[in-house]
Amino acid sequence: MICGASGVGKSTLLRALAGLWGYGSGTVMFDTQRAMFVPQRPYVPDDTSLRQVLSYPATPDEYDTEAYTTVLKQVALAAYLPKLEDKAEWSQIFSPGEEQRLAIARVLLARPQIVFLDEATSALDEAQETQLYTLLVTHLPHATLVSVAHHAALRRFHQAVLTLTPEGATLTRGTEAASG
Repeated sequence: MICGASGVGKSTLLRALAGLWGYGSGTVMFDTQRAMFVPQRPYVPDDTSLRQVLSYPATPDEYDTEAYTTVLKQVALAAYLPKLEDKAEWSQIFSPGEEQRLAIARVLLARPQIVFLDEATSALDEAQETQLYTLLVTHLPHATLVSVAHHAALRRFHQAVLTLTPEGATLTRGTEAASG
């Protein structure tokens, strides 16, 4: 988990780690094909089926209907099950919290090895946030989660906490990080 005051560079660091920041220098190596970046405001394609929205960036036929049904239920979006084949302006329909739950559904479908979460649950209350992180660690037990987050309650889902300040950074590992 990466935390610190607003403006200290948490999201910039996360983007650099994810390979999405083209400024600066250095090397971070991991299999980008097995990684997924989840921003605070996920991309939601319009004028396409909900099945396509859920499968993005993969194609809708990548997963079967049972997989879509399961993840929509898991992320508390089961009310949209009857609309799985509907084409709509989804970015106008989903609330910010629903978009964030949708993004976690994508992660659960794709099953990446590394998940970069940039305040990916900030629009949710603490109970919903806890539910989604519990889903991630339960269904992706071998995945590495790298999160930018402000809520101390999320520390328990991480093995280490990197706290950024204008003066530098502090890394806390293990039970100290998890107790927060």
